[in-house]
Amino acid sequence: MFKGNNELKSVMLLALSALALASCTKEIPFKAADPGKKEHVIESSLVDQKAEYLYSASMQNASRSSADALPFSTGDNKRVKVEITEDTLRIVEVERDARYAPNTTNNKLLLEVPVEHVQFQCAKDKYGECTNSEEEAADVPWQQKSQIRVKLKDAKSGELDLLPIMISQTEGSDCYETVSTRLVSSNITADAINFQVERTFKTKLECLGNVDKLTDATVAAVFHYSLVKVNSVISKDYKTISYPEGSEDEGSFGFFSSRHTLLGIDNNKTDTSSIQIMNRWNPNRSEIVYYLSDEFAKPENKLIKDLTYETVGNINKGLEISGVKFRINLKDPAGKVPGDIRNSMIVLVEDPVESNIIGYGPQTEDPVTGEIISARTVMFLGTIKKFINSTYDEIVAEKKEALLAKKSVGITLSAGLANMVAFKKQSGMTAGISQLSAQVAAGKPGIQKPGTSPISPITNLTNRLAKAQTSLQSYTKNVNPEAKGLDLKSQLKYQLRAKNCAFEPNADSFGGGISDKLKSKFSDDAKPWNQLSDSEKNDVIAIILPEIWVPTLIHEMGHNLGLRHNFKASEDKDNFYSDQELLANGMDHSVPFSSVMDYGNDLKTLSVLGKYDIAALRFGYLREVEVQDLQVDAQTGAKTVTGTKTVSVTNTLDSLLVKMGESSQLKPYGFCTDEHLGINAGCKQFDLGTTLLEITNNMISDYEKYYLKRNFRNGRSNMSLMDDLAYKRRISSTFRDLRIMMESAERIKNIIGSDAKEWESVAWLKDLKQASLTAGTFLTKVILVPDLTCAVALKAKPNEVMALVRANELDKASMSCADVKLNDQYMVVGQTGKFLNSKKDPKSTNHFADQIDIRGIWADKVAAADTLLNRRIGIYTMDQEGLDNFLNVPELRDGISNALNAVMLNNVVDSLPFTLNDGSVVKLEVSYDLSDSQVVDRPLYYDAASGASKEMRDKIVAAFGLKWDGTTQLQEIIANKMISQALDTSGKHEQDKAFLTEYSVDRLNPRLNTELAKDSSTITLGDTKFVANANNNIAMQSITGYSIAAVVQAIPAEKLNEILAAKQKKQPMPETATAEEKAVWGLPDATLGAVASGIIKTTDFYARLLNILPSN
Repeated sequence: MFKGNNELKSVMLLALSALALASCTKEIPFKAADPGKKEHVIESSLVDQKAEYLYSASMQNASRSSADALPFSTGDNKRVKVEITEDTLRIVEVERDARYAPNTTNNKLLLEVPVEHVQFQCAKDKYGECTNSEEEAADVPWQQKSQIRVKLKDAKSGELDLLPIMISQTEGSDCYETVSTRLVSSNITADAINFQVERTFKTKLECLGNVDKLTDATVAAVFHYSLVKVNSVISKDYKTISYPEGSEDEGSFGFFSSRHTLLGIDNNKTDTSSIQIMNRWNPNRSEIVYYLSDEFAKPENKLIKDLTYETVGNINKGLEISGVKFRINLKDPAGKVPGDIRNSMIVLVEDPVESNIIGYGPQTEDPVTGEIISARTVMFLGTIKKFINSTYDEIVAEKKEALLAKKSVGITLSAGLANMVAFKKQSGMTAGISQLSAQVAAGKPGIQKPGTSPISPITNLTNRLAKAQTSLQSYTKNVNPEAKGLDLKSQLKYQLRAKNCAFEPNADSFGGGISDKLKSKFSDDAKPWNQLSDSEKNDVIAIILPEIWVPTLIHEMGHNLGLRHNFKASEDKDNFYSDQELLANGMDHSVPFSSVMDYGNDLKTLSVLGKYDIAALRFGYLREVEVQDLQVDAQTGAKTVTGTKTVSVTNTLDSLLVKMGESSQLKPYGFCTDEHLGINAGCKQFDLGTTLLEITNNMISDYEKYYLKRNFRNGRSNMSLMDDLAYKRRISSTFRDLRIMMESAERIKNIIGSDAKEWESVAWLKDLKQASLTAGTFLTKVILVPDLTCAVALKAKPNEVMALVRANELDKASMSCADVKLNDQYMVVGQTGKFLNSKKDPKSTNHFADQIDIRGIWADKVAAADTLLNRRIGIYTMDQEGLDNFLNVPELRDGISNALNAVMLNNVVDSLPFTLNDGSVVKLEVSYDLSDSQVVDRPLYYDAASGASKEMRDKIVAAFGLKWDGTTQLQEIIANKMISQALDTSGKHEQDKAFLTEYSVDRLNPRLNTELAKDSSTITLGDTKFVANANNNIAMQSITGYSIAAVVQAIPAEKLNEILAAKQKKQPMPETATAEEKAVWGLPDATLGAVASGIIKTTDFYARLLNILPSN
């Protein structure tokens, strides 16, 4: 028993030992560190500090209420390296010139992200043993730690930031204060770093524009930062293409480019230091994969998704025709992120963004090789829809106009009005646009002796003409300094615009010339937009949207292929598609463009790549151009094309041209781009026309056509008097484009002379001259537009206008003549003119003082006077050519001078278009007021600036063209402008000095006995004695007119009429006539006729005119 117990005890001890051993060897669960501590922690080795990356920053989504936010726009692309320091991750642009690379301060910091070096290890007990829990290592030097905690939301830009909103600080305006930042997403891999930060900004009060509510001052935007290893995206077989700045290459076909500066061997920067290379895709690739953004997957976007696939198919056809190897492979939405520069995408933006941009086409290129590695086309569906109502209303208006044009109009002037007009014209003291136009049409030059134009030392006429033609038509040789700017700030802004290729529609019109095919989809009695139901509006959108979507998309994807804008495509008639070619491409209407890269003020734009586009792609991707063989006439120098062949470009076009010689030439394709705008006679945005005269007429037509949209509220949420200055600048820009026709003619005169007979015999010279004359005539016409005037008839004689009365005289609150209420026997049958001053509809529910419903055209008149008469237009190269204004154009001089004299003396007679009650238009020759009706109200803007310094107020006055205190008379504007611009400091137009006296008057103190010239006339009004002689034409006529008016105003109007009737019947003066009546009887019959017809005005008129004339 004892023995057994011992055995049992041994067994039990063994079991207990085994149990204890088992307990010691069981695994205790590992306690990892708090997950929050590992958030945004990556292995340091993921960031390759030896590799080069491509880096790009972009804005992604942004608040739609911000006009400064440009969603999906990008900054500059750079090659960078990534450095990890003790407390930052630095993205650095490394010095690429090996000579200066050792100096690390030559490296440029682009972005800096705070980091914290970390390493996690097993926590140890006091004996140094692992406790099976994880902790951060605190005693390991940062250089030895294997991980970093990246604080991406605190990323800080180290460069001048060009991204929207952020650029505010770069420019110095500093309009936005950062309120908060948060990390939206991040993805760091061995080949790429991508992260998005959402920043919320608060707009400073002084920068705040029109907002619907105060919270709109808060703006949020997502910024994406993308870095991709260079060797993972660029092609090993890519060949860099030289594309020198200012070269024949750059002047023939427009591609985006990358540029850097290389100092010479002596470390100097020279005219050859700038190295520019072409941006293009690798021509050896077989496809470019594009993804649609996720918004395309929505059922409501099926229409535009289908249109997008169709458009890409058209592009691929163009690529095939051009011979380019690759095709675009468009894929359905797959959750791709546009900001990741590895992705090429078509992005759909559904919000109606405040900036009114409808499309972008930015690319991501390697700045070292020029290879494009990805691109994005951004389409703003919400914004496009905003403009469809305008296009629709234009369709309705055009259809109505077409019906009205078929109607016969029987409205005439009454015999009394017609006789008055005839008598005024017989006086020889009236003028108007009809008279000026007739003089121009007859080719009658004004009487002047222009100075001799400096003629080029090239005496051979053929050479001089060739030089002149090159000067006019080689648009790319003339770069507008305003485009890029002379200062760095302007250049940075230009860089941002050019980089993103933003397509912003014409502010006045989205539709322009609308195709018959589109118009046929709507009935002749279609209702205007504001009368349609929401369902009907959706139907209209579905019809019009494809007409806008397709040309906009193909334009932006053209940018993705590397193509820049081409604003000469509308002039490039020789390279338009023929009707047969258009039909073969599925278009049943004419298309006046050779490229999709123009801004067409027209819905008849190309839905396929144009002939220029195909030629440009061949040049860029195949390195081929078309060369024409020439036969040159030995006597005349005329060139005849005898054949065309394709030639390879092994270097540059300049070197190819040297080899070609004079027996061949490059096939010409019209091209100019952004920096050539505003300095050439052609090269316009949103224009139509293949000649300068056609372009000029198109600009004038657009100005007139869009008045009702531009100057009327039309349901807009905001139309403010505080925008008067912005409006004036916009109109001035339009008018300056017209002035450039005259400036271009002046430049040519300096080459071939002003009296060369070739101005009438050489087609392109005659075209330029006619364009210049048309522009000057139109600008004068703007000044002569009357205030809104109603044509009144007796109801018994509705087709006979018996009176012309300004709407404001009939009813100050009227917004049109249709609002005017007359006595029962009268009726308004039509109206002409435009309101000079802005008006607010009395029915308006908007109670803000600045809000208006019609913007007056006083700013148009001031801008027209500036454009007609200023000697300088602010473009240095043009101002250097000479100081001509339109008065120095011989064919215009007398006509403009007479018209302005007629304005001063209120004796304008002209043929005006009257819009009748049914909408039809008839022209009637009438006399109308340009004095009492032409008093410009003091701008509200002046009140807002009342606290500004005198220097600032002077600048504001100069910008508006109106005096600071009180109202401003149109005659005062013209007189001051004539005086200020009379002197030509070049001495070329000495005859213009006459305007100094013609538009001025001498003022003397009547209490002083001042000796006067014998031919002087005087009149004392109040404390001023006005003195004029024959040279003071306006003042002399005013003094004479005042004297006559004083005589006739001394008797009652009825008595004056009696005397007039008696004199017409040759009756003698009654013996009972009073002294005042005798004075009237003593006036010549012609003078009394001038009084009766209104040639002679009132004493108040002449007193006011004398008081506003500048002093001698």
